[in-house]
Amino acid sequence: MSNSRLPMSPEVQMLLSAVILLSGVHLSAAFPDGAPNHRCSNLVPMHGFQPQTSAPPYELTFSPDRYSPGQTVQVTLRGTSGQSFLGFALAARRVSDDTEELVGGFEVPTGAVGGFWYSQNASLPNCLTHGGVPQSEITARWTAPPRSVGDVVFTTPVVQSFSTFWSNVTSSVLTAVQSSEDPPFPPLTIGESPNPLEGACGTEFGCVRSPALCDTANCEILVKFLYLEAENRLRLLVHAVGNFVSLGLSDDDKMGDDLTLTCTGGQGGYSMQLGYNPKYRRLNERHRWTPMQNKYIELLDTGRIRCDFTLPWTVNISTYLNPRQSSEPPVLRSFDLRTPRYVFVAYGNTYRDSNSVQQHTEMPAISTSQVNLQSRDGYSAHRISGLRRAHGSLMLTAWQFLMPLGANLALFYRCLFMKTYGNVQLWFHLHRGFMVTGFCASLIGVLLIFAEFDWKWRSMYSNTQSHGAMGLTIVCLTVVQILMGALRPDKDSPKRPWFKIAHQIVAYTALSLADTTIITIGFLSSLPQSYRISHLVYAFTWLGFHLVFQIVVPIVLARFGSKAQDADSSEEKDSIETAKFRLLRLLFGVYLAGMLIIFLTWLVTIVVF
Repeated sequence: MSNSRLPMSPEVQMLLSAVILLSGVHLSAAFPDGAPNHRCSNLVPMHGFQPQTSAPPYELTFSPDRYSPGQTVQVTLRGTSGQSFLGFALAARRVSDDTEELVGGFEVPTGAVGGFWYSQNASLPNCLTHGGVPQSEITARWTAPPRSVGDVVFTTPVVQSFSTFWSNVTSSVLTAVQSSEDPPFPPLTIGESPNPLEGACGTEFGCVRSPALCDTANCEILVKFLYLEAENRLRLLVHAVGNFVSLGLSDDDKMGDDLTLTCTGGQGGYSMQLGYNPKYRRLNERHRWTPMQNKYIELLDTGRIRCDFTLPWTVNISTYLNPRQSSEPPVLRSFDLRTPRYVFVAYGNTYRDSNSVQQHTEMPAISTSQVNLQSRDGYSAHRISGLRRAHGSLMLTAWQFLMPLGANLALFYRCLFMKTYGNVQLWFHLHRGFMVTGFCASLIGVLLIFAEFDWKWRSMYSNTQSHGAMGLTIVCLTVVQILMGALRPDKDSPKRPWFKIAHQIVAYTALSLADTTIITIGFLSSLPQSYRISHLVYAFTWLGFHLVFQIVVPIVLARFGSKAQDADSSEEKDSIETAKFRLLRLLFGVYLAGMLIIFLTWLVTIVVF
């Protein structure tokens, strides 16, 4: 095979050079003035890629190797062989205990931007981020806190390109000359609490569980809560699939401006993270976890994580109103857990070799009502929002029951409904009623799903992918079909045969596209996996059942038609028509019963989830 390359014109070369140049500009200019404040708390850039697993080609060094309170230490980030980097978020953290707090402060050098992530020192930022210029080395002066916080390490993610980064470049330990002056910190224990919450949900403790009818031993998601009167604290135990679980407490059924509590386990380390879900952006800020006590985490052999801890009834969180770099003081948010709140539970996996959680792809479980955490009541949680379930129920009713029934009744079974009412045969009344009712149901379903996404097409499309676009196409085809029916030519018109062909083509196109659209639901990653599997089972069962009748009934009609043509007498023809009528009635009964069984079972599945 020849290795020669096709000649490239100067114009093409210039175009490719421009594309490459602009790609580099995108990578370095995504945050040209430094990363947002919240990036200081997270060691994994939210770029949608996994961190590299190889040893990082970067290092963090410092001098001197010991510090006293208030002392200045010189810290350097460099490529080990001169490699350049585009982004970083440098901070100092305790080696143990409260590792979420960023300690000390930095003087901001050229090529960096200072970030204030709940800094105790209003004059010095406690985090440094990139200044938007590629560089291979940067040195900063770090000033230790005025009181000893114990041994410290410097940490930073390092971004080489948008898709290539290392999540946790860590220095050696900067030793404290004197021991930490911090108050005792509640330890985190790996394993089960010596006082497990046992007994029945609704009597021994309160709980939130999903699926709604599950037993506490086999629930996909389980939250137990108990009011500890002697300590005047709230105990929470969260149990879910994966190696992280995040609990959200909200005053409405949508996340935003809410308290979160996250537990992680595995190779990236075990952690409990107090957090805050801001109203103005989709992320979870990590905060200091000092209010959490009696902390236990356990990864089970079943691939689940169990997290057990206690909280005070009032939890205070500080947050920045401006997500960009700012030295403005944070705003205090206070959460009184005695107030009934909706409970959210998200779960999944952390980034590789990290305790930073990935954005969960499946929708969180949400309690069906506000939960009184002081009670011992049992609550259920749904995995699909009420509007989405209503949308799914209406679209299923329209396109897996009413529309196919109306179309097949007109195509195959009209001889069973030949009585005339108002000069119109019964089959046509039924056909038109099924189709118009199905159209109305699907139109309401479309409006509901737009309401779910705040009437924003871009938001709906990004969450539903091709499913939403195909659904709208089907509704448009239904409108065309209704208009064609209203404008159909008279029986004796020469255009009538062409109308029938066009009418059937549009009908079968819409129904086939509806089947495809409904199947795509089984591949929407935002839906629970168990629901997607059951949905695909129902969808292909319905499709197979429907195809059998689409093949069998035309064959039956063709055979009876052939027999009627070969009949020698009118009595024989009448006998053949009677036999056809009886067989069609039997087939229609089986078809209707089968459709109802599959449809109703499917509908119950949607409601339960």
